[in-house]
Amino acid sequence: MSAGNDESDPNDGVVPLAPLVSVVVPCFNSLDYLPETVASILDQDHDDMEILLVDDGGTDDLAGWVASQVDPRIRLIRQDNAGPSAARNTGIAAARGDLVAFLDSDDTWEPDFLSAMAACFVAPSPAGEVGAAGAAGHLVDRPVGRSGDGSVDGSFDGAVDRPVGLAYCGWDVIDAQGRPNGRATVSTWSGDVWEQFVTRNPVACSGAVVRRSVFDDVGDFAVNRDRFPIDVEDWEMWVRIAANYPVAAVEKVLAHHRRHDSNSSSNPASLHAAYDHFLDTVFQGQPPERQALRPLATARTEIVLGWHSLADLRDADRALAYRRSAARHVPEVRRSPDWWRLGAAALALKVAGDRGFRVVRGANESARRVLSRLPLDKLRREGTFTP
Repeated sequence: MSAGNDESDPNDGVVPLAPLVSVVVPCFNSLDYLPETVASILDQDHDDMEILLVDDGGTDDLAGWVASQVDPRIRLIRQDNAGPSAARNTGIAAARGDLVAFLDSDDTWEPDFLSAMAACFVAPSPAGEVGAAGAAGHLVDRPVGRSGDGSVDGSFDGAVDRPVGLAYCGWDVIDAQGRPNGRATVSTWSGDVWEQFVTRNPVACSGAVVRRSVFDDVGDFAVNRDRFPIDVEDWEMWVRIAANYPVAAVEKVLAHHRRHDSNSSSNPASLHAAYDHFLDTVFQGQPPERQALRPLATARTEIVLGWHSLADLRDADRALAYRRSAARHVPEVRRSPDWWRLGAAALALKVAGDRGFRVVRGANESARRVLSRLPLDKLRREGTFTP
């Protein structure tokens, strides 16, 4: 079997059949965790795929590692450093599959991730037929409803017969060694979900699969790195898709998001600016009934910013200011467990310093680990804003 392919190398003249799924993995100096990530892709029980490793201008020997791989489905694509959104866009442009799955270079999947996700896009075939998904089914590709000028109608309300544009699954958080920290998000939101998605993001990028043709309609991921070093461009993409296509949810944890020293902190000031830009973008031109959701969306982003103020800056006053602002926007936020946890953590930091904050945060993580072992689906489905 030949080694993994570098896009800069000449091919052997044989054009392989297009796979059902293209897996796009943005890479930047990622070899510490990438072998485990790729292993989780190759271990899938659905093998009709290609793996696109997009080297975002890293300085490690990613090309050498790819050359050592024996699976020809692994392809290396190089670009100048432009950030993960640009790398995802590069992967989308190179994708040959009908479906595009995204996996960050330090995250992993359960072995049935692709089969469960692909099933969201297929319909049963006549008895005895096997479809492109490698199971008894075929890829559904019904016409997309459009407005009179031929553009995609951005006010999808579920009444038009459109194909599923996005499928997503539950996800949890693991540490550098791959151990779950007890935090998991499993959502039941499916169908016409714009109003839910605009106020809260249940989708991990590593748990998302998108119909390739959707990007031709809604465009690529926004690339705002020069404006916002920390952005929420993936959330904006999911909302953009939800405005035009139905969404499918797989109510099971199939993706694992790894937190480690290289990705566990953020820039709260950049994140605040990115959230403001996100809200301006997604609410622009929306009717009054949708504009009414903006206070709730704002309040929930402020709770997130409060947690980042504690986790990244150890700034209790800033966290409490975000907490007060959230309650001004939507008084009902005071019923949220995260609102109360944020207050407790900020108070612990003010009274007992960093040690007190770490005690509260540790207790919160311990409680999540205990709850994750119990059959409390409703609690697990609520997720958490705690970073």
